[in-house]
Amino acid sequence: FDITDVPTSWEDVANGRFFVGGGQTLVIQLGPGVERSRDRVSFIEPYFLPEIIPFPLQFKVNLSYFDSVTARTYDEQRLEAQSGFGYRLTRDSIIEMTYRITATDIFNIAEDAPADVIEVAGENLVSAMSLSYRIDKNLIDQNFLAYGGWGVDAEVEVAGGPFGGDFDFLRVEGNANWQTTLFHWPRESKHVI
Repeated sequence: FDITDVPTSWEDVANGRFFVGGGQTLVIQLGPGVERSRDRVSFIEPYFLPEIIPFPLQFKVNLSYFDSVTARTYDEQRLEAQSGFGYRLTRDSIIEMTYRITATDIFNIAEDAPADVIEVAGENLVSAMSLSYRIDKNLIDQNFLAYGGWGVDAEVEVAGGPFGGDFDFLRVEGNANWQTTLFHWPRESKHVI
């Protein structure tokens, strides 16, 4: 991502040749709504301080906001910040350590709300550290469609304890995906399973 690489023609826009940099990623998502809003800003620098750090260290930061009134018995607001570092073991694999802090407010609770909701009424804080490993061999086309390959990741997160916050827990998560193109029709449109 390079903010100074603005498109100079419609061909640049059509071919995605603008804001191209040294592998940086900037994601801005805004999803305003009456019943649910979700906003997120994310930035990843794949080569953090290369003149000082002699190995490829990745830096990432995420900020997100979530607001929901879709539950019948309560309303929820959540603000989360994440920051972390990653080390690319190979072109397709990375190990990351991330710190996150999440402030959640549960309010407007109805009398018939579930006991779990009543127990966490008000402001709640989660402070956690995670370690993850990811292999990404997915094949992505120019339309950001995964048409082949596979990916796998695993993450362990520890909340509370030495990190503070209102809750102590351990979370272990694993994910995997695989996809292949079944056929092309019409023209070069991919049908993927």
